[in-house]
Amino acid sequence: MKPISLNRALIILMMKMTIYSTIIAFSVYYLTTWVAVKYYGRVSADNDLSMTGFDWFQFVIINLLSLIVSTLATIKLSRKIIHPLLTLADASRKISSGELSARAVSESVYIKETTELISDFNSMAQRLEHTSGEIKTWNAAIAHELRTPVTILHGRLQGLSDGVFFPDEKLYKNLLKQVEGLARIIEDLRTISLAESGYLSIKADRVNIKTEIACVIEAILPALTSKSIRPVTRLDNISVLCDPVRIRQAILAILDNVTRYAQPGIVLISSFEKNDCVIITVEDEGKGVEGELQQTLFEPFRRAEDSRSREYGGSGLGLAVVNAILRAHGGNVAYFKSELGGAGFRIELPTK
Repeated sequence: MKPISLNRALIILMMKMTIYSTIIAFSVYYLTTWVAVKYYGRVSADNDLSMTGFDWFQFVIINLLSLIVSTLATIKLSRKIIHPLLTLADASRKISSGELSARAVSESVYIKETTELISDFNSMAQRLEHTSGEIKTWNAAIAHELRTPVTILHGRLQGLSDGVFFPDEKLYKNLLKQVEGLARIIEDLRTISLAESGYLSIKADRVNIKTEIACVIEAILPALTSKSIRPVTRLDNISVLCDPVRIRQAILAILDNVTRYAQPGIVLISSFEKNDCVIITVEDEGKGVEGELQQTLFEPFRRAEDSRSREYGGSGLGLAVVNAILRAHGGNVAYFKSELGGAGFRIELPTK
């Protein structure tokens, strides 16, 4: 059977309903009249149940008028139903062909279910477009971040193969540095991906947060000293149930951010307990973060302008990794303007 449009189906349905209703009404009227004459003697002066030509004329006119009115009402109703569905179908075809900005349009809110369907579809399309844009951004950013170390490695290795470079300790250290940079980018991407999918493993252990922060400071102290940045600590002894490796990774990422962007001076690192949470703050004397960038600071590959990025280095993944690790612990990280004049980062981590 060949399918027909919903609009035509509704019209045919309403026409059938009108005809059936008329037949039933006429039959009931004729039957009740016959019963009244047979059992009660009469319903009219002459007890004549036959219909005259005028009666049939009235019957036909009434049916035609009912049919026309029901058809017009059905057409009007079907337009309210069909038009949003047609725009939905059109938007679906456009999206399937790659036009992710297409949206369904509902000019009427007459039918609640249709309006909700259009709204849900547009929300889904919006998320799909956003996700597609994020994938493109990620692909471009990953390619950009991997291109520099890979190009350097390729050039140096090609130079060694051609005899242009002499294999000395300095060259090997440079090559090793590029490999370590690649490994860090890959590990950061892996951490973020696992966190987004909900599979970032947390190996919780009871640790003293003061000890963990001190270990991180000791590890990054040479980098801070080389930038004339002196760490100042105000750390309380607080027992925390967390993954010590991940927490050290998060604090290290923040302090690494300090070595890249802070001005010479001090970096204040504090920890204290509040409402069953340990609060860790890191404040520096740098330039801070501009207002617009603060909104996307903890998203992957979100950095200041490219010139600044090239000057200070970094992949734009560090703070995104911090955010992923804290969310996996049920905590959070936020930016604030430090009283020292620079950037401030506040980590909130449940103690239990």
